[in-house]
Amino acid sequence: MHIDIAGSSATGSDAAVTDLLEQLQQAGGGPADFVFLGYDAGVSPLALARLVPKLHVAAVHGASTCPASAPEGGTPVRLAAFVIRDPEGDYGTARADFAGDPRIAASEATMAALARAGREGEIPDAIWLTATPGAEDAAIAGIQDVAGAQVPIVGGSATGGEGAGYVLSSDGFSREGLTVSVLFPSTRIETDCRCRLAPAGPGGIVTQSDGRRLIAIDGRPAAQVCAEWSGTDTARTGQGGADPGAMPLGQELSVAPGVSTYLPLRVAVDGNALLLGAEVPEGARIALLRTRPNGSTSPAKPRGLAGVLSVTCRELDVGSTGMSGAVPDGIPALVLRGSGVQGPVPGGGNRHGNGMTARLLFKRVP
Repeated sequence: MHIDIAGSSATGSDAAVTDLLEQLQQAGGGPADFVFLGYDAGVSPLALARLVPKLHVAAVHGASTCPASAPEGGTPVRLAAFVIRDPEGDYGTARADFAGDPRIAASEATMAALARAGREGEIPDAIWLTATPGAEDAAIAGIQDVAGAQVPIVGGSATGGEGAGYVLSSDGFSREGLTVSVLFPSTRIETDCRCRLAPAGPGGIVTQSDGRRLIAIDGRPAAQVCAEWSGTDTARTGQGGADPGAMPLGQELSVAPGVSTYLPLRVAVDGNALLLGAEVPEGARIALLRTRPNGSTSPAKPRGLAGVLSVTCRELDVGSTGMSGAVPDGIPALVLRGSGVQGPVPGGGNRHGNGMTARLLFKRVP
């Protein structure tokens, strides 16, 4: 396995595509087997449609991400590529429009991706999922209907930025849909999903909810309870107003008796209710969260890496340092920024939430 990355800060869509393609051609290395494209939503999907055939690879997974600074600061990266050359592995990608039922769309896309990888009926080592915001929970469920709950599902939401977010594959793009990639690399692959928030004290039980709409906590209006916990006035955020910095919430997930982890959730006020970044069932315990001390969630530098593909609720970055120095120098690492992140959460299985970082670690050995 060999991995290359490239990134362009060119302003125009066509210029960014040309710049990226030139970088990849200069890198050489032979035909690619899987390409992930991360781009600002302002990059034209028509320009990317012209790029995809020139990559000469069937498995192309594209997702819009927010613009971010390059490793040394400076001009934001608008278009980036994570290229895997692994002739002994199998990779498949498929896109699907929601068409009213994201769960069915995810199941169909997963089956199509497996067929394109030549691995129908098999369980991949990992799955990368990107969905336009609002249906990530259903998309995870649809993938698991096909591949089971044990396969790690990693990825992020298709974020807006300069325009409406969208996903793409070799057969087109969608502003209301998802792209699924199944990965059967010839070398070992590991996943790492971490939360940078911890309980801050107050908590309660969800007594009424409807999908992502949290209506009542301990029998009282959710917005009122959360405002009391955080010491904020919900009236200042208004209808549909967001104040995630003042009111980050988390759903408690049991890891073992007496040990818990929390799934962080974005919060927006909707009258007396709260709109969350993921679905929360009635009976779940939630709590106010705070940011952990710097470095408390930083993973140790792994060894024997061929490359790292990760998504976080922070910035998009292209460079060998990856996640704040958590990747050894010289290792290709692409960190994407999404409005939401999904990954295998300890004690909770594959979950979608906010305030997390999820990574795929590609190793050099089987």
